[in-house]
Amino acid sequence: MFETHVYDMGSNALSLVCEEAKSSPRIYVETINAILSKCDHVLQSAFSRHHSFTRAANKACERFINRNAITEALGGSQISPELLANYFDLLLRKHWSSKMAESVDKGLSLVIKIFPFVEDKGTFQRIYGNLLAHRLVRNQSISEDYERFMINFLAEKCGTSYITTFDQMLDDMKSSRVLNEKYCEWLAGRLEEDPIPGLVSTTITVLRSRSWPFLPKNDLTVPFQVSTYQMAILMLFNETDTYTVKQIGELTNIEEVMLVPHLETLLKTRILKVITDDVPKAAESSSINESSTIADDEEVEKTEQKRKVHSQASEPAKDLPPITMDTKLTLCMEYYNDRFYVNLNLPVRRIINKEEEKKREGRIESDHRMAIQCHITRLMKTRKRMTHQDLMKEILEQSSTKFHFSTTQIKACLFH
Repeated sequence: MFETHVYDMGSNALSLVCEEAKSSPRIYVETINAILSKCDHVLQSAFSRHHSFTRAANKACERFINRNAITEALGGSQISPELLANYFDLLLRKHWSSKMAESVDKGLSLVIKIFPFVEDKGTFQRIYGNLLAHRLVRNQSISEDYERFMINFLAEKCGTSYITTFDQMLDDMKSSRVLNEKYCEWLAGRLEEDPIPGLVSTTITVLRSRSWPFLPKNDLTVPFQVSTYQMAILMLFNETDTYTVKQIGELTNIEEVMLVPHLETLLKTRILKVITDDVPKAAESSSINESSTIADDEEVEKTEQKRKVHSQASEPAKDLPPITMDTKLTLCMEYYNDRFYVNLNLPVRRIINKEEEKKREGRIESDHRMAIQCHITRLMKTRKRMTHQDLMKEILEQSSTKFHFSTTQIKACLFH
């Protein structure tokens, strides 16, 4: 009876504000908070928080928070975590007035009270991650301390695997700040020696592709995907056409053990080539003549033939000469590739991604195992003796508010 009463009270209250709450996460959250506060007062004053009535009230609150007139009108139970995440975003944005900023602590306490009742925490994670990314990149977060506080709260409720990407976002922003500070210090010293009129202020943000929910624009074409080392090497050729391996190492401060593999990658893809002293001059002059014929737009057949010849330069080189510190390198001006996108760093990325994915899966499995073991320990200390079926049922019911564990995972923790 009490569960039905609480459910009806919450459903009726949300029905009254249905139209306003559809477009106002604040009204939605404050209405739910008013019901929870009223329910909490009744539990305390009338029932002294008896565990049976508390359990009934929690079930009723979970029902009307996830399934109510507003969620039905907007399209399903995933609307509740979406409105809650949007309320988070409104609280933590800079554009709020000073009056609103004073109520941030109060607003966050409301979210902390309501979040445990949300069933679809996966939807909340996805939407909250997108909004967090936009706040950080656009420098609209009211405070990194508040962001860290809420991430720690989510980790406490759902485990560390739930907030892995959120942590990585904050780490990326911190690293970018340090990078920009060092760049500004270097630039200030450079400008003292050689002032540059009309210099444009620059801010650089370095983001990990797997952590941020941003996709590249369709109208942005990056012909090469290279590592930081490879980019540093290629940028040198803006100044001079030819370098020795030793000069490249001195200019980039890359150790030889790291430099040689990256140079080999650029040589294999024929972006760079080795200069030998026995190149016939006739061959050089013929290549110049060939490049001049390409400029003639009317000779379509010759251009196509030339493209075929050039496309051979994009094929991976099979036999590379030994690279020493005195080896001379230059850009391969004949390079041509029919592909729209060329990834020069794919092998390295694959290795890193596999390792990160393996570590992430290990952390998730460890968190799940620890949570199940905690449930088992708590139940056995309370009940002392239980049948296998009752123990499995209790664990599944208690863990359903956070993660849905499989019976296989529970059995593995019971018998190992």
